[in-house]
Amino acid sequence: MKIVIVAKEIVIQHQDRSVKATAASSSDSRLVPWPSRPLASSESATIQVGATETDGQDVSLVEPDESTEQAAGKHRPVTFRYQFAVPAGVQIARARIYITRVGDLLSAPGWTSNQQWQVSQTYGIAPELIACQANEIQLDVAEGWFCGSLGFTRRSNIYGNQLRLLSIIHVELEYGRILHISTDDRWIWTFGGIVEAGLLDGETYDARANLSIQQPGSISWKRDLQVQQVLLSPSDEPILDFDQSFVGWIRVQQMKGPAAARIRFQFTEVLEKNGEIGTRPLRSAKCHDSAIFDGTDAGVRYWEPKFTFHGFHYVEFDAWPDATISMIASNFVGVVSHSDIARTGHFHCLNPLLNRLHQSIVWSMRGSFVGIPPECPERD
Repeated sequence: MKIVIVAKEIVIQHQDRSVKATAASSSDSRLVPWPSRPLASSESATIQVGATETDGQDVSLVEPDESTEQAAGKHRPVTFRYQFAVPAGVQIARARIYITRVGDLLSAPGWTSNQQWQVSQTYGIAPELIACQANEIQLDVAEGWFCGSLGFTRRSNIYGNQLRLLSIIHVELEYGRILHISTDDRWIWTFGGIVEAGLLDGETYDARANLSIQQPGSISWKRDLQVQQVLLSPSDEPILDFDQSFVGWIRVQQMKGPAAARIRFQFTEVLEKNGEIGTRPLRSAKCHDSAIFDGTDAGVRYWEPKFTFHGFHYVEFDAWPDATISMIASNFVGVVSHSDIARTGHFHCLNPLLNRLHQSIVWSMRGSFVGIPPECPERD
């Protein structure tokens, strides 16, 4: 496979069947000037774009040399790594990475038909590179929509049955020199601290196997919500109440406990009449996250899942070590996540109930836009 950087052939066919062929020698793939006569009102045209490889680089898919499927339809996330050096004594003019996800996007590129499309995105990384020193790229890959469990039937491995990575780094040095770093058999892989991660079932994190400390902000969030109160269920389990429903996850702060001890977080939107959490509407979705302590005195300063999200109002958890109800709320923050869509209008009136209804509608819209709008973000 070739990653094409420059030169495009463009063929435009108008409604009157006239055809214009042209070419654009540019690495830009968006906001390119229109190369033909202006379209008349209500006129449409068909455009075909062909790529000519003039500065391409061989790049291949890399995958673990053993199956990532730990159980039927369950793939353990993996971490790919590669170290490279930028030559000494040169200036880095520009550096880009072509990949599906970097930085502040969650589960990019979203749900797409992988039989027809292999979507990638481009990110500038020049400030992160250092000349004459070892630079390391580390990429975490989980099942997501590619081979995760989806839909009413909870079908797995829809587009493939093995985690894979395709990436290329393109570094432009001074005097026109080009440095390519692409995925090949020199990349190494390992299992990390994330034991399992599913969009519907949740994530399990084992601090004993962590490769690096996770810091807050490693995944983008739109805003934080504070715990409004801590309830106690009839079965004596603490329940975090955020006073509203939203889509995202929770960030846990100052987490430590005995080695191998597990804490489990169950996410729900409703409570039963008897005060217990209501998991029946989740149907087959487990909708819970788990963390396993490493037993060190420092523990884990911050933890939040990387590869899942939930729709929830309440979070019940168990086995929180050495805690009282009064100190629990400060250990948790609700993280709101949704597609990056701009709000275009606002509404306010003198009726507070109508204002609250409108706010509920706005929050429902946010929760329904996580990539492709789902019917319900927290269940099958």
